[in-house]
Amino acid sequence: MGLFKKSIILDIEDPTKPRNLVEIIKAVEKYCSENHQTCKFISDNEVEIDGVLYEVAEPEGTIMRGNYFVKIKEE
Repeated sequence: MGLFKKSIILDIEDPTKPRNLVEIIKAVEKYCSENHQTCKFISDNEVEIDGVLYEVAEPEGTIMRGNYFVKIKEE
């Protein structure tokens, strides 16, 4: 049914390029590396982390803890 799907909020380190796809990929890869997980991008807006598909949302236009952020959520 999927009432509770996992969401992850990732900081984008370079706030001068908040909507750059390269920065989003770096943020996801850093998260995976720090948490000892595998990740593979299926498309620009889909990533597989440890066998689970996640949708990559557009980076938010607001600042959180001094950085822009991107949210990925389980499909």
